[in-house]
Parts: sequence; structure tokens; C-alpha cells
Amino acid sequence: MMRLAVLDNSHVLAGWLEENNIFYYQWKGFVPAQAMQEIMEQILIHFTVGRGKLMMQDLRKLEAVNPATLEWLVTDWLPRAVQAGLTKVAILHPTSVFGQVSVIQARYKFRESNLPLQSGFFTSEQEAVAWLVSEDQGAKDALPEPATQHKATS
Repeated sequence: MMRLAVLDNSHVLAGWLEENNIFYYQWKGFVPAQAMQEIMEQILIHFTVGRGKLMMQDLRKLEAVNPATLEWLVTDWLPRAVQAGLTKVAILHPTSVFGQVSVIQARYKFRESNLPLQSGFFTSEQEAVAWLVSEDQGAKDALPEPATQHKATS
């Protein structure tokens, strides 16, 4: 996949998957609340200017998110993203327990919002992109249970 990065710093890598006009962002680990809001504002500007409709959120390295930031994301940022044209978002599951809890909390807040946005949860980028570009209108809503044990590697 050809990527065109528009934002790359110590917290996030963001840009476009050019062949499908999918905007993506990938967290690189823990992000302080103020930095997350500033980054999400930059992401929204790039998404709006690029006239996107599809987004992939790579949360695999996401850590805990401040509850006030989660509230802001769902009640302020997300409605503006939908107004800018966002129709479908694919989310790659966080691997940390704290990240998983944050995503579960955000998902419940999102459901209460009734925004006209399709969302899907995936474990691989390939699955996420395939779903985004498909005509599948259904939400892929399965989230894994928070990890309680780690697989041993040899």
C-alpha cells in the first residue's frame, strides 16, 4: 500500500493510503491528553482538506486515554469528522489492557451519540482496508475481551 504521510511525530503517524483514499493514523504509545487533542485537531484538518470518507484508526499501541479526552473525542471531534464527510471507520484493536478499556469506554459513548457512522473493529490492517472499501454496510462490532494473559514466545 502506498502511504502519503502528512503527520509524523513522537506520538502519531498519519496520512493517506493513496490507492483507496483512506485516511489513517497510528498511535505510537501513550499520548498526554493535551497532545492528543492537538493531534486530533491536525488530523481533522488533513482529513477535511483531503475530502475523505474512510478512516483507519490504528490503536494497536494506544495506552490509556484520559476520560475527559474520550468524552471530547466522541461528543466534539467525531461529530465534526462526520460533518466533514467521514462515513466509515475501521479500528485496529489496542494490544494493551489500558488501551482496550479506553476503546470500550469510547465505543459505549459512541453508541449513545447516534452518529451516522459505520464502524468496525479488526486485528489486521488488511482486514480493515478490505472492509472499508467493500460495500458492506454492517458494523463489525466485536471487540476482544481485555487481555488477561500474554502468549509466551520462544
